[in-house]
Amino acid sequence: MHPATLARALDLIAAGSSCKAASRALRVNNATLARYVTAARAHGGDVAATMEARPAIGRPVLFSPTKRDTHYARFYRLTKESLTVAAYFFARDARVSEPCRTQILAIEEKALHQGKQESWPDSVRRAFRVTPDELARFRGKKHAQQTEMITRRGMFQILEDGSSEAILPGHVWELDDYSANQPFLYKCPH
Repeated sequence: MHPATLARALDLIAAGSSCKAASRALRVNNATLARYVTAARAHGGDVAATMEARPAIGRPVLFSPTKRDTHYARFYRLTKESLTVAAYFFARDARVSEPCRTQILAIEEKALHQGKQESWPDSVRRAFRVTPDELARFRGKKHAQQTEMITRRGMFQILEDGSSEAILPGHVWELDDYSANQPFLYKCPH
């Protein structure tokens, strides 16, 4: 909540309005306003002290790497591309600080005991995050040259006798899934 909003709410309540009426007038959630008003009263009506004393919002940070640890995390993310694989190598690198290694290993151990994939907290994802530009610079100039234009492939099928027939809308056909490595053949009744 903005300090000016809280100050205005305290003025309205001091003038005789209820907390609910003040929340309606200021267009803020009643429960939120009541919580802040209670905190302001505990601080003697001092808005600045109330704002300083408020708890941090959001989830607690579980993973707080140093700048050097973040450098290694991003290096492994660039070289391995997968966050899980990058974290595996990161946690086993002796150059990484012990608290960071321990936290990653604890997440891996928890996933192992639960029989699930690792659930990486946002703080870990932030540490291992690389931008598309960083990835392109890491791959080099020639990486973009691997992408090339292709011509449109024809919509036809080769029949048993070697002739080709166009596949038209309404025809039913199936791609080979290579399980038996034998193509499926369908003869159109038309």
